[in-house]
Amino acid sequence: MNKKIIGIIAFAIIIIGIVVTVVLGIDSDLVYKAHKELDVSIGKEFDNKEIESIVKEVVEGKEVIVSKVELYEDMANIKIEDITDEQIEQINSKINEKFSTDNKVDDIIITEVPKANTIDFLKPYIVPTIIALVIIEIYLVIYLIIYKKTNKENVEVNIPKSMLELFASVVVILLIFLSVAIFTKFPINGFVIPGALLLFVITTIAYFIKK
Repeated sequence: MNKKIIGIIAFAIIIIGIVVTVVLGIDSDLVYKAHKELDVSIGKEFDNKEIESIVKEVVEGKEVIVSKVELYEDMANIKIEDITDEQIEQINSKINEKFSTDNKVDDIIITEVPKANTIDFLKPYIVPTIIALVIIEIYLVIYLIIYKKTNKENVEVNIPKSMLELFASVVVILLIFLSVAIFTKFPINGFVIPGALLLFVITTIAYFIKK
């Protein structure tokens, strides 16, 4: 395929990703959205799916995440985007009935969790990625200097151009990946960043193989 056509397609994908981000925002997993957390004491061993089933019976059609907390894993942590006081009462009543507990609504610890900042989510990966890119660029310079000295065919070696090509290749590939994730409404979660880093590695390897 013509390089110009590839460039146009890549540019279009990135622009679509930016537009979708501005208009609709970035979709993310429940743990990164503004949500409520309910800590309910069960007092005995339980299966997360049992609690999840009870909650979904009360709040139909909403995403629910249940996990165990406390040392003995006898307390359920329920994450849900939105829930009313009446629904909390119903959930408490059904849990009491299911597990023969005697919890009151006031015994449930309710926490309002704000939406996670996207920058805060990405921050742990920014510095390591920049350091890795700098190290790769340094390696590229050393590689090209050695190649230039041992080049018997007198092929022209443009070090600044090669450095810019590598940097541009990595940035464009990562932007395309993130844009596709955004406009397909793939939730930004713990799998997206490792996926982007894997593409970073693959792009770098492909560049050196091409060289």
